[in-house]
Amino acid sequence: MGMLPAALLLLSSAAMLLSTLVLYKQRVLARDLYAVEMFGRIDTLCFDKTGTLTCGTAADVIRTGAREMLAFFRKAGVDVYLLTGDMPEQAALIARALDIEGPVVDLAACPAPLEEAIRTAGVFANAAAAQKADIVAALRAEGRCVGMVGDGVNDVAAFRTADCSVAMGYGSDAARTVSNLVLLDSNFASMPQVVKEGRRSINNLQRSASLFLQKTIYSTVLGVLFIFLSASYPFEPI
Repeated sequence: MGMLPAALLLLSSAAMLLSTLVLYKQRVLARDLYAVEMFGRIDTLCFDKTGTLTCGTAADVIRTGAREMLAFFRKAGVDVYLLTGDMPEQAALIARALDIEGPVVDLAACPAPLEEAIRTAGVFANAAAAQKADIVAALRAEGRCVGMVGDGVNDVAAFRTADCSVAMGYGSDAARTVSNLVLLDSNFASMPQVVKEGRRSINNLQRSASLFLQKTIYSTVLGVLFIFLSASYPFEPI
């Protein structure tokens, strides 16, 4: 009994539940228990443009906090991709305004396979819903942990393909239902907090797992030792 890390599952669930409650106070809804931890592991983020990074108006105004949020992720070592159904010229204009690096690939006339394009490009224009999902799948195939941020029905396929998905609170019902995380007030300032909380949860789980591993090794060595000794096992499991 002493060798079994029986309390680790309970401790892990409690840590993730605590993270979920902390983020809810920041107006971020986690739709499953592992969403916060998974978002803390991401190294690649894909963003929809219209309605997500921009307001979706005729002037295509960049949303408040979008630049600061993207700067945070770049500083944290997360690769950023822009996936949009817009024409390449408009996509390039928004990408420059948000400092998203890499050339623009027009998916309506993409000559190279996606696996090659994602190694150099940072912006994908004329992207249909299925193509967004294909890009996310290609990134995951390279061993990346991929997050997808969007707001519309055309992002649902990519949400299902990504390791962790984030929907805007004002987005479509389908997007909110499928996503792992929902920004209830559509505030980008909450996203860095999700990363910090996710990484804090990961660190706590790693420390807890290390403690239980040491206990298991200690109990196993003692158990084997007292098989060959005449004395009884010195601890009584409770």
